[in-house]
Amino acid sequence: MADYACRQLDARRVLLRIETGNSPSVAVARATGFRLTDDEPITREAKGRQVTLLTWCYQNGGANALSA
Repeated sequence: MADYACRQLDARRVLLRIETGNSPSVAVARATGFRLTDDEPITREAKGRQVTLLTWCYQNGGANALSA
C-alpha cells in the first residue's frame, strides 16, 4: 500500500504510528520497508488507557531516502 501511495499518488512519504511493544506490527513495518524515525514519541488515550506511539516512515524512493 505504501508503494502504491508513492508510485500512483505521488506521495513523498507514508507514516505509521505503532504502539511501543507491538512486535508484530514492527516486524511488518520493517519487512515492508518502513524505518523508525527519530521523531518524539506521541502519547494518546485509547480505549481508556495511555498508549505511546512511535513514528515509522516509508520514503518515496525507498528507505534509503529517509530524511526529515
